[in-house]
Amino acid sequence: MKHQLIRTADVLLLLAISLCGMISSCHRQMGPVAGSALPVSGRIVRVRLRESVCLVRLAVTGPYRLMVDGKAVGGSSNVLPPTVLLRRDRTWVLGNRYGVGQVVRIEPAEKDTFVQCNGRRYRGSLVIQPVDADDRRFHVDNHVPLEGYLAGVLACELPQSWHIETYEALAVAARTYALYESQHTGRHRSFDVYADQRSQVYGGLDKETPKSLAAVRQTCGQVLAGTDAEGAAKIFKAYYSSCCGGMTSAADGLEPQDQQFQPLSGGVVCQDCAFSGRYRWAPVLIAKTEVYAAVAQCYRQVAQMGTLRAIRIRSATNWGRPLWLDIISEDGRTATIRADDLRIALLRYGSAGAKKLYSMDCTIRDAGDSISFEDGKGFGHGVGLCQYGAEGKARRGMKYYQILRAYYPGAKIMQVE
Repeated sequence: MKHQLIRTADVLLLLAISLCGMISSCHRQMGPVAGSALPVSGRIVRVRLRESVCLVRLAVTGPYRLMVDGKAVGGSSNVLPPTVLLRRDRTWVLGNRYGVGQVVRIEPAEKDTFVQCNGRRYRGSLVIQPVDADDRRFHVDNHVPLEGYLAGVLACELPQSWHIETYEALAVAARTYALYESQHTGRHRSFDVYADQRSQVYGGLDKETPKSLAAVRQTCGQVLAGTDAEGAAKIFKAYYSSCCGGMTSAADGLEPQDQQFQPLSGGVVCQDCAFSGRYRWAPVLIAKTEVYAAVAQCYRQVAQMGTLRAIRIRSATNWGRPLWLDIISEDGRTATIRADDLRIALLRYGSAGAKKLYSMDCTIRDAGDSISFEDGKGFGHGVGLCQYGAEGKARRGMKYYQILRAYYPGAKIMQVE
């Protein structure tokens, strides 16, 4: 498809918009974190930064290349100042440039040059593609080397004051998680992971710290592997959460798993997370109407049931954490959902009570017009590594590989290129 780089009266208006963005933002290019060089990795992680947006502001800190559908349509030996990108009539408009096509890619042309999206810097390149061919909305992805991605994850997932051994343990777990997602989930979509809690929280270059960089370097290429039913070593989705509340949960509480796969089988006793403010939490009361609306928004079957009468625990772990719940309507119809999906549904709905419903490791009690969540323990799904527990273990002198061994029993650390 032919691409053009010409000025039009229409584009001049858009250029004025982008100039306003330039004037309103401080056009000072910050340098990378001191000592920010990372080992070169051929593995790329595709991170979904923005979903279904109609406009973003892009920039590059040095020389760059601009491509549409793999063909060069522009670039410069200088910086790209903050400039508006939008899409109209299958045409991409970036300042005073436009190109007809589907996928836009903007990438640095030199080392130590970084791309920016809405003021935040990232390693690697930015790839932008429409929701569908004729849509003005588009997604923005960061295609970033694996080790650079991890440096931007650790700094968001852990407090800066925590122990380096905690950082190194999470570096191995997070690398395993990302690699698993790229090899499995990523095969069926145009990106591998989200930049938020749906995957791992990722803040890009500007969130990196000397400690997150050091942990990535120290564990470069290390991943976790377990043994499958045939005896073969395989990496797995190395879940982790903030605080397990005293006992880790099994991964089958989140999605179907091989019950015999030991590293994610749960049941690991953990008292090292007791210093977390979410180790135990107060009862949470949420109106049944709100619970129903939240779940109905996610489940068509529930939406067809009518009002909520009760929630019943269908199955739980041996230590009492709910795994599956029955949602029961006033006329007796029942829908079964995962317990952790109830919390997620409430959070997505924007329930005020859900912000204090830190996990589903609790007792669920009928309270008339409301549901009461009591005796709460931990923060998050509780599967795999417990971040507060890992820090507690590091403070007791445990090394990162000992921490990993504790939370993923039976797993081994392997090296990947």
